[in-house]
Amino acid sequence: MHIASKSAYAARAISVWPATPFESLHLRRSSLVLYFPHIDKDTKDILETVNFIKDHMVTKADFDDAVEKLDGRLTAVESKIGGIHIRIDDEALKRGNLEKRVRSVVPNLPPPPERV
Repeated sequence: MHIASKSAYAARAISVWPATPFESLHLRRSSLVLYFPHIDKDTKDILETVNFIKDHMVTKADFDDAVEKLDGRLTAVESKIGGIHIRIDDEALKRGNLEKRVRSVVPNLPPPPERV
């Protein structure tokens, strides 16, 4: 009787098991929903995140416009920096000439301090 009960249990297990692989996938998928209900919440969170990114995403045209504006600003800054460099060079030349002229008038001056 013990052997008969094992075979009856096996016959019941085989009859319950799905006949095709598709049915087994369907059963597994539906069992995931039953055992893991937090997946629906996670899916909603992911969809909200994707929609937020999509709504706030920069288009190529917007990006190109921003790059053009920055290009213009960088050109302006570079020209200002170039002007500052020219003025610094002019002041350094004037200062050097002034030192030479003062030393020619007063030859006994101590040497200038070293600049870093």
